[in-house]
Amino acid sequence: MTVSSVSEYVEPRLDAGPGARGRIGLIVLVHDLALEPEFAAFSRCDGVAVYANRIDMDFDTTPETLRAMYPRIGPVTQGLACLGDLDVVAFGCTSGSMTIGPERIKQAINEVLPKAAVVNPVTSALTALNALSAKRIGLITPYADDVNAEVVSYLESQGLEIVRFRSFQMLDGLEMGRIDPRSLLDAAAPMADTDIDALFCSCTALHVSPVLSELEELVGKPVVSSNQAMAWHALRLAGIRENLPNVGRYLSVLQAPVPQQAAAE
Repeated sequence: MTVSSVSEYVEPRLDAGPGARGRIGLIVLVHDLALEPEFAAFSRCDGVAVYANRIDMDFDTTPETLRAMYPRIGPVTQGLACLGDLDVVAFGCTSGSMTIGPERIKQAINEVLPKAAVVNPVTSALTALNALSAKRIGLITPYADDVNAEVVSYLESQGLEIVRFRSFQMLDGLEMGRIDPRSLLDAAAPMADTDIDALFCSCTALHVSPVLSELEELVGKPVVSSNQAMAWHALRLAGIRENLPNVGRYLSVLQAPVPQQAAAE
């Protein structure tokens, strides 16, 4: 018995697919409410596509639960690798990047996607702060103080001086994603007109994009957030060189150094 086609065949034309200018993979904590919408807001750019996969983590954010993510990085990157080569992979946890270590994260991702540039929020923030010649920092975090202690230790080891530090002192990662963006204005208010070079809002769970311009105006200095810096850095490493109007007044025109390895390729 012959079965006739139920449709008329049309030969498709194939192109490179979305992301002709840049394809970015994003590793998101399983309970992070903010990173995907924040990254989308900051990385909006013609010809760039962002693909996310989520990594398991305990809802309580402690040094121990952050370090426990390390063996899961490779498997979650495998999920992104199904899409083919990516230009950049962004690991979306600021405190986790400090506790695990950026080099170990990069190695775990590059074992799966060896051609991809790798960014994380803290390395991206440090890259931006360095390009802004910012050493004296005002810091806002949502973390409990055991994580805050590791954050301060790491940032100081990178040559920064923490001049003012305010924290929401929360443990639950899901609850961190529910912090009203205007709470950041309350936290930053005492830092206005103080002797800082920049304000760093540390944590991918913080919704900074709705108040970024107000924070810049309030503080009167550059404002760098985890998601904003990582999106800016990822776009620059993907080869996007034009002004980026969505990352704020200071980072918009800022270029990032291209790693020698990526430049050689």
